[in-house]
Amino acid sequence: MYVYNTLENKKLLLIKFLNSYLSKYQIRMKHIMNNMIYRLKKDEHITLKQLQSVLSYVEREPPFINMNRDQIIRYFDEIIEKPHLKTKEKLDDNTKSTLEPFFK
Repeated sequence: MYVYNTLENKKLLLIKFLNSYLSKYQIRMKHIMNNMIYRLKKDEHITLKQLQSVLSYVEREPPFINMNRDQIIRYFDEIIEKPHLKTKEKLDDNTKSTLEPFFK
């Protein structure tokens, strides 16, 4: 039985799957998979595009057979990079622009 509900377990599960895919000689996206493993091991997030590129393999794994792609993406949501949050943080960090200098 799989225990895969914590963030760390989700990372380990995905790393395990990626390593098994890399062991197959005919796999093409080795660079992408290696990059995903590297980022996960460094406690960094992966991109949605990276996850989507391996989704066709992941959806065949026993824990995910009964899930559709959207459900799998939601499952791994914690480890997916959120670009809109970065943008919002940058906006919050910048000083607010006002028209005050033009009214003086």
